[in-house]
Amino acid sequence: MNLDAAPLILGGGVELATIAFTAPELYNYYYQARYHKQWPGNGTRGDPVFDSFFATFLPLSPGPLFQNVSRISTCALLHRIGPSIFVSHSYGGQGAFLATDGCPELVKAHVAFEADQTPFGSYDAGIVGATTPAPSRAWGIADVPIAYDPPVTDPNQLARVAIGQNQFIEGKISNFSCVLQADTTAQKPRRLVNIAKAPVLFLTTQASVHVLFDHCQVSYLRQAGVSVTFTLLEKIGILGNGHFGMLEKNSDDIARYFEGWIRENVQ
Repeated sequence: MNLDAAPLILGGGVELATIAFTAPELYNYYYQARYHKQWPGNGTRGDPVFDSFFATFLPLSPGPLFQNVSRISTCALLHRIGPSIFVSHSYGGQGAFLATDGCPELVKAHVAFEADQTPFGSYDAGIVGATTPAPSRAWGIADVPIAYDPPVTDPNQLARVAIGQNQFIEGKISNFSCVLQADTTAQKPRRLVNIAKAPVLFLTTQASVHVLFDHCQVSYLRQAGVSVTFTLLEKIGILGNGHFGMLEKNSDDIARYFEGWIRENVQ
């Protein structure tokens, strides 16, 4: 595998970090951004918390090569350390699902904190108000083959259908439509035979852009036979969080909730 061929892209600049992660309320490109209040600091450049956070940004390597390397290397790690519970976030969520596909016998459960991302497309540009997904993830939640039943040898065998409509509040996007597998008399949704072997807790915050589209991934997973507990944190009284809720002022409340889920649902 020629890793020198792996493309690298900038993980995001200061403006993206501010709009998407630390201070979306200053821009209000989507309706729920106004509820963000848990970031420790003002969320802008020059604030010491923001500057420390932004210093962690690294280039990303998107696409099939990286996804295959991620699946192989994560399964190699699990073979060394034994059966494990994934706790993933954002871009890392795709890697956790791919590893579950690659070595399901070593994954006991998956806590997916706003895991990446919408099936068959990307709504990333929703952070700046875009309302149309960019085509992506031809295999559902990946650009590489994953195990379905009945088997799939070409992603074009996955019949797709648009579900729902975009919704707006006060002129701001507040909810995205989804693209899921078609469910008709002629073709029923295919099952994710390996990924479905591990239960999933999917967490979404009140004020992240993910609240606009995470329901799409949850619907896709459930449609494909995955047992998913979908928790909107605002529904259990955990309010004001953005995409990096694990770094925010009430992060202990989030951790206690998913620890409780693990204790109740994983043997």
